[in-house]
Amino acid sequence: MSNSANLLGSPWSSLALHLHPSLASRRIQRCLERLADAFVPLPAPTDSLWWDEGHPLHLLLGLPRAALSGPTQEIKSRAHALLSQLVVAETVQVAALDLRAIDGLCQRLGDSTPATVVHLEELAALPAAREQVRIIGYRDFQAALYRTLPNLSAEQTLRLRQASWRGTRLFLENDPATTLAFASIIAYARIRGIAVEVPAQIQRLRLDPAAIDRLQEAFALYALPNAVWNHPDFIQVLLGLKLDYARLPLPAPGQDLEWLLLPNEVASTRVLAEILERLGAAEVIGYLQAL
Repeated sequence: MSNSANLLGSPWSSLALHLHPSLASRRIQRCLERLADAFVPLPAPTDSLWWDEGHPLHLLLGLPRAALSGPTQEIKSRAHALLSQLVVAETVQVAALDLRAIDGLCQRLGDSTPATVVHLEELAALPAAREQVRIIGYRDFQAALYRTLPNLSAEQTLRLRQASWRGTRLFLENDPATTLAFASIIAYARIRGIAVEVPAQIQRLRLDPAAIDRLQEAFALYALPNAVWNHPDFIQVLLGLKLDYARLPLPAPGQDLEWLLLPNEVASTRVLAEILERLGAAEVIGYLQAL
């Protein structure tokens, strides 16, 4: 058997990719085709009450270096530097925010709360909310308001979040212990047309298009489920190609996607990126650009 045939018997060889890129690429693809059914699309932004619904891009803000893993420090450092620029935040102070404008929550309330709720009125209608607070008239409303928000002032404001990929919805940094009462207050205020203005601090997040472009120049980026990451065939390809890559988990309810960053300048990573795309792996850069 010739030397080139021996090399091609190991399709992960960088020399095999150099001498016979098409043949080596086809062999790698055949190895990974069994994973095609495991690939899932990135979730589209949804109209939801919960801040962490959908793909958790907010976790990119203040991303710690230790969040990334991979075989080489250089690639992890480059990836972190670019990823940490994707989400930009600004904080604004609002002297008088109408409570009725709030329609989102940052903290979930546990397994007993339906995950599909869209508005605070749906929380207020739950039996648990009615057990916690009963608002029959305006006096009940005032008492519930002062119990739930006793210390609001210019120095101690209501804290809210907003993200460009979630539209104009305002999300409260809520205390789970008083959230059902808060939902009941908002629901009553909307029904009765009662304006309650409070001081608020809003952290507004947005994606930076220029940072997305810089990331695209440096890396191919895919979101892969754990079923792919943990599959022996995928591990064999990563180890066989001796890839430089970075891996970033982004945990969210109902999701187990982790980002794979492949440096564009390396031939073997370009081959793997092309194969992953053909097999239906979720491509992240285009997803970000479309938001």
